[in-house]
Amino acid sequence: MRGGFALALPQLRLRGELSGSCALAVELDGADEPEAAGVTARFARGRLASWEPGFAPDADARAWGGVDGWFRAVIEGRLDGMAAAGDTRLAAAILEALHERLFAPEE
Repeated sequence: MRGGFALALPQLRLRGELSGSCALAVELDGADEPEAAGVTARFARGRLASWEPGFAPDADARAWGGVDGWFRAVIEGRLDGMAAAGDTRLAAAILEALHERLFAPEE
């Protein structure tokens, strides 16, 4: 999962040149308890400034969902399978940028 984020995040340009940090989590179903894999990304004026494995507790925003929710968000541009907290505008902008950069048809 982290490899996918590592490849995709540097390609993003957020609308409105948003800044802040966002913990992005993919919930994985485990045998006894669900686990999450993901990263914390920091953006400055719409561009990726840094990212790190795991979830920074002080992140400005959080976005999470199961594998199906991530597929719908990134491939189809639908956010109905995702959850967000904190600066939800930043979280939504990152998900929108992932969809547009990776799967939206070019104009």
